[in-house]
Amino acid sequence: VMTVERGVDPRTHVLVAFGGAGPLHACAVAEALEIRTVLIPAAAGVLSALGLVISERRIELVESAVVAGPALSGEAVAEIVERLSARGRAELGSPHAERRCGFDLRYAGQAFELTIRGDSNPEPASLAEAFERAHRDRFGFDDPGAAVELVSVRVAVFEPNPEPPAHASSFAAPSGSRPVRFASGVAETTIYAGVPQSAVGPALCELDETTVLVPPGWSATGEAGSIRLEASG
Repeated sequence: VMTVERGVDPRTHVLVAFGGAGPLHACAVAEALEIRTVLIPAAAGVLSALGLVISERRIELVESAVVAGPALSGEAVAEIVERLSARGRAELGSPHAERRCGFDLRYAGQAFELTIRGDSNPEPASLAEAFERAHRDRFGFDDPGAAVELVSVRVAVFEPNPEPPAHASSFAAPSGSRPVRFASGVAETTIYAGVPQSAVGPALCELDETTVLVPPGWSATGEAGSIRLEASG
């Protein structure tokens, strides 16, 4: 419901499934949403832990600065950005860390803001234009004649994340079969002890940390440790 309310049609997207049980139920969820492609990433069963290991070291800082009109100048905003950047780099212990900037903007009188990405020395007019585009995309309308307020400045100081380890490109051959009960009945199901180069459902791919189910009517293709599932009907 949330996806559709935001104007996104799930039928045009790929469903990414991870976790220990996610790849078992992914195709059933995809069928309910009329999604025809499912991606099981490499290390799907421990994807959150992998993400933590390879995530960037980052400190995020925010400073309130409710300004509008002539007071909303590029110099004033740049001063806040530099102050937050210096503080973040000191706390991170990395004097040459990179940074990303965000600016919380709203129309005067509104009680909520939208965060607009920008550079460290933004032009107020460019920020206002970007805010109006974002407001139009999110809410379906904008108000070009209304004053735009800057509510707060956000700076994320970070060191780039390391590259994840490469996965083996070898593929698993069928290791046997066993009966599996599906909604349509019991079917003899091919078993793969790893990522197959290709497989036609019904099949089970038993990975180190999860099990991928390829139900009848679906096919699987392996690549670099990941598995791509496609509905064949």
